[in-house]
Amino acid sequence: MLGRRKDTDAEVHVKRIKTSLLLAGALALCGSLGCHEDGERPPAVAVDAGLPAEYVIGLLMNVGAGGDLGEIEFTVQKINELGGVLGQVPLAVRYVDLNGRPLDEVVAEARALFADPEVIAVIGPETTTQMMAVAPLAIEARKPLIAYKPTSSDILRAFAGSPYIWRTKPSDIFQIEWIVRHARAEGVRSLGLVTSVEKGARSAFDWFGFKTRAEGFADGDVHIEVYGPDRTCTEATEAILATAPERLVVAATERDDLTCIVDVLHRARTPDGALPTQVIVADLGPNVSGDLDVLGERAVGLEGWISTHLPETGLEEEFGAFRESGPPVPEHALGPPSDTVAGHDAIILIVHGLEVSGGEGGKALAEGIQTAVTGSGVAHGAHADGLQRTMEALRAGEPVDIVGAGGALSFDPDAGIDLLAGTLGYWRYDDPGSGFQVLEYVRIGADGEPPPNILDGPGAESFVAPGGPTELAFEPAEPLPRATKALIVTASAGWDNYRHQADALARYQLLKARGLTDDDIIMIGADDIADHPDNALPGQVRNVPGGPDVYAGVVYDYGIEVTPRQLADIIAGRVTDAAPTVLELDARTNLYVYLAGHGGLIGVVFGAENVEQGLTGSGLSIYEPAMLRDSLCALRAADGVRRVLVEVESCHAGVFGDAGFFGIESGCGAEPLSGVAMLTAASTRENSLGHGYDYDLAQWVGDEFSRRVLDRIERGDDPTLLDLYRDTYLQTAGSHAQLYNAAVFGDIGAIRPVSAFLSAPDATP
Repeated sequence: MLGRRKDTDAEVHVKRIKTSLLLAGALALCGSLGCHEDGERPPAVAVDAGLPAEYVIGLLMNVGAGGDLGEIEFTVQKINELGGVLGQVPLAVRYVDLNGRPLDEVVAEARALFADPEVIAVIGPETTTQMMAVAPLAIEARKPLIAYKPTSSDILRAFAGSPYIWRTKPSDIFQIEWIVRHARAEGVRSLGLVTSVEKGARSAFDWFGFKTRAEGFADGDVHIEVYGPDRTCTEATEAILATAPERLVVAATERDDLTCIVDVLHRARTPDGALPTQVIVADLGPNVSGDLDVLGERAVGLEGWISTHLPETGLEEEFGAFRESGPPVPEHALGPPSDTVAGHDAIILIVHGLEVSGGEGGKALAEGIQTAVTGSGVAHGAHADGLQRTMEALRAGEPVDIVGAGGALSFDPDAGIDLLAGTLGYWRYDDPGSGFQVLEYVRIGADGEPPPNILDGPGAESFVAPGGPTELAFEPAEPLPRATKALIVTASAGWDNYRHQADALARYQLLKARGLTDDDIIMIGADDIADHPDNALPGQVRNVPGGPDVYAGVVYDYGIEVTPRQLADIIAGRVTDAAPTVLELDARTNLYVYLAGHGGLIGVVFGAENVEQGLTGSGLSIYEPAMLRDSLCALRAADGVRRVLVEVESCHAGVFGDAGFFGIESGCGAEPLSGVAMLTAASTRENSLGHGYDYDLAQWVGDEFSRRVLDRIERGDDPTLLDLYRDTYLQTAGSHAQLYNAAVFGDIGAIRPVSAFLSAPDATP
């Protein structure tokens, strides 16, 4: 813990750097960075009573990783040479080296920083997993935490609206949207993605399918291959090359993974040395510029986009001067000028917040940051002179646009956290001798161009109501339902899949509240989270953060050892030794089916504990789309059910409806599967996302689609199926909710799913 261990060599070094910077700041030196326009040094100002002798910023980082230390030291020196905060108080940085530290130690170090009254804000930590664990501590301590490295969209989805959490590097989705949009604009016909699905590194995987669908790419022209604990990056890269994409996006978050992928691509070069396809490397974690130099000849021909500075900010010249004459920062910690963005802007964000708050920390500082970045006025620039003028304007209460290394630091006034605009640089690596070079700069989200908003669902303009009135399904005199039955299945297991069981349990409670009994509901699931040792609320399960217990009174009928054949018996009502409890259906019984878990193009996998197992099966039991379709066809053929509403919550859930994957729209032989409708969380090539991050549990307690469905049902106005689908579609972020088989279900604008499928008949309006 802090102060209880011997300093590493890197920490000793940075402490020496810090000392030299504090001396420079205290003396208000005017070097190459800090002169006023007239060449005079800032006037010496006595520190006002009540202000601290220095403002201390905590920094959680891997000191030896390279590229980050230089930009932090460069920015601190610049602020101090301008006289410091309020023209009086210098900055100081308290480093904590995270190199090789386990998560519990990272959390302990962060807790100590937030508890230290001298520390006004914290920058870091390095990874999404660390950030998700540390951010609640910042909110509890009421001190700003600025993420400058992690780019996962989970950070915004979990902490949107908190004034204490900010990020100065564009999120993964920011880049993915641009890469997909840019490919579409250039006429690229087919796209491939190779990436990881490990926790904290999934954003590219989560959003690629959504964005390609939104941009109009055909289903067959988009291919995604993933690697993880059970599949090597070599296997994933070889698989994606076999699909022959016109352009391949590489989204690697670890240096070793990038090296592995590049090695496979290098071996696949044509006889003349060309890569097998155009390769675009996204900036999602590794120090791309440094890694390419290490890869050398293997990297020739690679292209990509990197979060970078705007050349007109003047920072490249300033940083060059810092490298030549600044404090003795190791060469590996300096990086090229194009990398001096997020760390620089994190310091700028804190300083501007202090200028607005009058030097107050805590809540006042958080609100000062919010005020500074949501204002509008004169943009003085990010270079030293512009920074000086901006700080002076803030002290005078004048409106300004805060400018960072990548341009204006503009944040959503409600959600905060993520930049609304940023700068990406296009690079190509052709000559190992000339190193990494940015060839083109693009400002995304500026000049009226809408930035990606990952908190919003698909736009209304993309909604097309399927189906409509039909005479294929029922006669006008169709009898009313006599009974309602339900089958609720959670196929996944383990603490990290809390959300799947929570969604299922929330539906159980809804059905019970609407008159169904345990005899009407068959529950299948692992039932392993309520009493899990990691559960901070033993015996309880939540479906919304801080919400009520949805576990109370539940009765499970089966665990997840259920086989597809046994599930078919349960649906058909066939009692066996392995399936003694079955659905008792007849021609006047409505059936509601809810299926949640990890899935892929193969279906949903029973017992899957992670996304990778859901995509590949990994030797587990797979519930294929054709299996569910065949069971429902058998029911229909035997006149054994009135109507069926199916809800599927999984990645690629659309395969259960799509005829191309033998889903319900493929029908029953030559006949359509009438009287069955299906809502899915995603299309066939999209992923579903978690929703509602509960700080007490450190878990997503629901899924976006499933929560939106319940929100719409619980509104209380008894929506039609069309209402439910349309509103869920528009409100579900990260995927396009789908409605399948509507054309042979009946009039979706008249059928009321809540009363007909989620309530006992005597409770039906």
